[in-house]
Amino acid sequence: MTAAGGAWNASIVSEYVQVKDDTYVAFGLGSVISQARPTATSRCFAAGVLTMAVSVVLINRLFWKRLFRLAERKYSLNA
Repeated sequence: MTAAGGAWNASIVSEYVQVKDDTYVAFGLGSVISQARPTATSRCFAAGVLTMAVSVVLINRLFWKRLFRLAERKYSLNA
């Protein structure tokens, strides 16, 4: 779960990259958040952060929690 979260964070961050005078932008939530921050469009920034937070909570509740319980039952070392 931690590795999947780290991969998701890396993909969000890599959507907007500045190297010297070049800027590389991919379509996605990370680029929306990154582009809204320096231009002070607080509504767009807040909407992006809120979308990300809601997505994380929903994925954790609906997917990871069930998967963790299944793995705990199936691979438990308790007798």
